[in-house]
Amino acid sequence: MAAALSWWLATDHVGHALVPVCLLASRPARIIMPSTINHLSSVVDFSNFTIVSETPFKSLSLSAGFKRIVRNTGKEMQDLQCAVRINALCGEGPLWSPDEGVLYWIDCLRPAIYRFDPARDSNEALEIELPDQVFGLARRRKGGFLLVGSDGLSLVGPTGNERLRLGNPDLGVADTLANDGECDPQGRFWFGTGDPEERDPIGSLYRLDADLQFHRVDTEFVVTNGPAFSRDGMRMYLADSGRSRIYCYELDPISGQVSDRRDFAFLSESQGLPDGMTVDIEGCLLSAHFGGSRVTRYRPDGTIDGTIELPVPIVTSCAFGGSNLAILYITTGSVEFPVDWEAVRSMRQTAPLSGPVPGGLYRIDAGLKGFPIPAFAA
Repeated sequence: MAAALSWWLATDHVGHALVPVCLLASRPARIIMPSTINHLSSVVDFSNFTIVSETPFKSLSLSAGFKRIVRNTGKEMQDLQCAVRINALCGEGPLWSPDEGVLYWIDCLRPAIYRFDPARDSNEALEIELPDQVFGLARRRKGGFLLVGSDGLSLVGPTGNERLRLGNPDLGVADTLANDGECDPQGRFWFGTGDPEERDPIGSLYRLDADLQFHRVDTEFVVTNGPAFSRDGMRMYLADSGRSRIYCYELDPISGQVSDRRDFAFLSESQGLPDGMTVDIEGCLLSAHFGGSRVTRYRPDGTIDGTIELPVPIVTSCAFGGSNLAILYITTGSVEFPVDWEAVRSMRQTAPLSGPVPGGLYRIDAGLKGFPIPAFAA
């Protein structure tokens, strides 16, 4: 397990090879060297190097037993942990409930909504009627959930016994699946649709208001993921996984109108695909890499601040939780797309007691903090 941190300067013990690097806490200690300003690559073993920060920070010597490192903010990043050791087919949708002190998350393909209680160290599946596949989740102010599933959007009441289907707004226009979503600070739910075959740009971005009316906001996406919003609600991020891009929009919080869509980040093939995301209290975007074994933290200008490396390839989404929203929860998956359903039928849900867990729920104190994600207004 490794956690990439902030930028430092590295030299050997005689002062040679001065390079900017991103430090990884791993065994043995490793360093990521930037090949370009927006890419992290060329992972090499620099176990005998000394990391030298700019003043006033101290030098740090790396060793094979190195476990923790102080960020240049003065905060300490703790070891990555697997909080729930199950092989979810496609874990997604982590969502912290401040009132309950629990994290809800889903398995998209073996449809389930889980309730993880860190105080009790328990993970339970809710008894709720679900569609064949479930792709997104939001809390409701009235209690219950707003679900994104294979049959479109639906509202689940506080008891979980009834599900009111709202449908897919693309019905009759394009053969799409609704996928992922999040509420903005005003309690409006934003989600996207995409091509089930992940080939053609037939998907759209939608906003669902409290009156349960759908509004098409943007079009021509292959597979949408996200979105995520800045704390003030004036900026929105959205990934098109089919194009390996993350877009940024300016958002009018009052009207819900978007403008100035622009490219924010592009992932190379070796970095995987941009998937679920969240924004921290400093306004930086944290984006999961499906097939890339990491979460990347982007500054608001799109440059990379650092990464959190995971021991599994399929990293699907992330969200802040805990009493002070300082724990980053990360969902993962255990199957590639398109899904080999014959192979899936023989897969066990239980995971070994040690080692990496594809499909497990991970957590880390990354020295960052989030802010509460609003509930849907209806």
